[in-house]
Parts: sequence; C-alpha cells; structure tokens
Amino acid sequence: MARNAFYRWLTALGSAGLVADFHALRHTFITRLARSGVSPQMAQSLVRHSDINLTMSRYTHVGLHDQAALEESRRLSPPKKERRQGPSKSAG
Repeated sequence: MARNAFYRWLTALGSAGLVADFHALRHTFITRLARSGVSPQMAQSLVRHSDINLTMSRYTHVGLHDQAALEESRRLSPPKKERRQGPSKSAG
C-alpha cells in the first residue's frame, strides 16, 4: 500500500515537471554527519562506503562558514593539558 502511494507521489511530481532527487539527500546526510562531529570512519560505515576518500571527498561538503565555525570553536576552547605518566614500574 505504501509503495503504491510512493509511486503515485513520484508520478504526480513528474506530471508537474518536478524531480525528486534522493541522491542529494545522501550528500546532505553525510555533510550533516561531518558537521555534527561524527568521525569519518563512522560516517563511512553508516553510508556503507568501501573507501573513506569517497565519503569525505565526494559526499562531504564543507563551506567557508564551516571552517569559520571550527576556528571559532578552537579559539573558545581551552587547550587540553597533556597527561604525564610517571616512570613505569617493571615487574620482577
């Protein structure tokens, strides 16, 4: 039943001279994953790409406003302190 409604919707779009570009949603989804801080490996896994370069280079769209936001967040975030470990204890 849902499948018939979907096809009727697509047919109505076509009759009106409109196009449903579902592939564009893939670009949007992956770009939004990147903007929200999801790791590249997780994004690759979610979209089932075999090559991380395809995910990050072709499907992720970063604009100047994204770069500016990253720089601003770095400026506002305090630097992380390095954790120093004491001398290791050797067994024996």
